[in-house]
Order: sequence, then C-alpha cells, then structure tokens
Amino acid sequence: MSRTEARTVPMVLGIVGGLAGGKSTVAGLLARRGAAVIDADRIGHEVLERPNVRAALCSAFGRQILDAAGRVERRRLAHAVFSGPQGGPQRVEKLNSIVHPPILEEIRERVEEIKRLREAPLIVLDAALLVETGLDKELCEALLYVDTPPDLRRERARCERHLEPEQFDRRGRAQMPPERKQELADYTVTNNGSLEELDTQLSKLWPALSGQSR
Repeated sequence: MSRTEARTVPMVLGIVGGLAGGKSTVAGLLARRGAAVIDADRIGHEVLERPNVRAALCSAFGRQILDAAGRVERRRLAHAVFSGPQGGPQRVEKLNSIVHPPILEEIRERVEEIKRLREAPLIVLDAALLVETGLDKELCEALLYVDTPPDLRRERARCERHLEPEQFDRRGRAQMPPERKQELADYTVTNNGSLEELDTQLSKLWPALSGQSR
C-alpha cells in the first residue's frame, strides 16, 4: 500500500535516533494521542525472565550477572558485555545472538495483533537497534528521526542512565551512526528544548502519521 492511499490498518512508525536522544519520550507523546507503542526495551526485560534465555546468558557471561534472587540484573549484564575486562564487540554480538531472536519474534507478534484489532490509529515501534536488526525494512512503513545534539545526549545519559562518557561512547559505537539513521528517516523532530516544544512538532505530524489527513 502506498503512503497516499487511505489506510484500513494502522501504519507502523519506527522511532530512530542516537543513544539517549529521547526516542521513548517521543513514543510516549504519541501514545497520549492514541498510538499503540511497542517498547522493545520493555519486551527485553520480559525476555530476560525466560529460563532458557537466563541460562544462555549465564553460560556466555557467568553467573555474576544474576542478582540475589537469581534474576538477570541488567546493570551487571551491561558491565559484563560493555565494561568488563573482556567487554567488546564480540561480547555485544554474543549478547545480541541470545536476546534478539526472542525479542524480535515478540515484536512481530504484537504488531500483527494490533493490526488485526485495528484499535489504534498508529503503531509506534520504539527499539534501540531498529535499523541494525532490519526491523525497519521488515515492519515499518515510515521512520521518525529524533534529532538531539550529541552533548545533550551525553548529559542525559549521565544523569538519567548513570553512564560515564566512556560507557556512552562504547554503547554508541555498537549502534549505527545517528547521521545515517537521519538519512533513512521520513520525518524528523528536534529534541533540544522543552517537552511542550517537542509535542508541538508531533502535533503537526500527527495527521499524516495517523492517516487523519487522508
């Protein structure tokens, strides 16, 4: 279906941008307007609870990634993958090979279910590695790029995620450069001001995203 045809099912919009750029904030603002948001990070939390995934992660990175209750502790896992003595690209690839397949399958199932029910005017896919995993081509009909200056992203990562500059840079290198994602995007919003300013930009895009301008 072309983007100029009237929609009978909601469009799938992928949110892309740099690390700590505000993708989830944009997704949340779109949810307020009625969009159905699929949060890959939340799905990732759920996947880590699966016994087979937990066992595979312990085999790859050691039982030190578990908390006192025997659950995968995300900070410990991140340290083992990104910051530990053996942290690096090979460990990132190993992590992705374990967690990505079940996460991607769950995303696919949720997209299909929302399309079937047709209860939302727009499906928003908020996934950090959307382009890197190929989900942008597989599931998305359009991409929205969140343009946030690198210094502001670095500061937000430090304050909100407690990431030191070296950790920020290392995780950023595991993703496609933001500039490349911007080239692929159909829409862009700038996230360097207030929440109200960001919401105003989205309000202008909403008719096209939700199909209400058709």
